[in-house]
This record gives sequence, C-alpha cells and structure tokens, in this order.
Amino acid sequence: MYQQFYQRFLQANAGKQHFACHSHHYWPDVTRDAMLEYWDDTARLVDDKWQYIFAEKVPQTQQLIADILQLPQPEQIVFAPNTHELVMRLLS
Repeated sequence: MYQQFYQRFLQANAGKQHFACHSHHYWPDVTRDAMLEYWDDTARLVDDKWQYIFAEKVPQTQQLIADILQLPQPEQIVFAPNTHELVMRLLS
C-alpha cells in the first residue's frame, strides 16, 4: 500500500520484515530529498537560514498540512524538536 514511498529503505533491506517503531522505522524517500534541500539551503544561506526557515518554510509546511487535514487555520499546526517540548506546548 505505501511501499512506493519507501523504495530506498525497502531496496536496501530486501527480504527483511521490519516492525520497529519510533526512530528506527523506515523513512519515506521524500525525506532524503528534504535533507538534501535543507543542506543546500544551509550552504547558501549560512547564518541567515533560520530567517528563511521560520519566515518561509514553516508557514509553507503549516499550510500543506492544514490543507491535507482540511483545517481552516494553518498557524494552529506547530512543530517541536522533541516530544517533551511538544507535550509542554500542549499543556501550557
């Protein structure tokens, strides 16, 4: 069903049944492209990368997720670097 999105991991682990959860799961192919794009943005922008990320990338990503979830306010989508911070944001 979703194998088309995980071709790199599936090909690298052909014949294996993988049932891990958390950070040991297979990553979708698009994440490789995203990491390379981030690397290129960082090389191009160096110290100015955070302005670009928070002014352009985060709002674009919020909008994409809001569109998929059919949410009227994309700014309600938030990001956190780890579960602890995300939970603290939810509880505060």
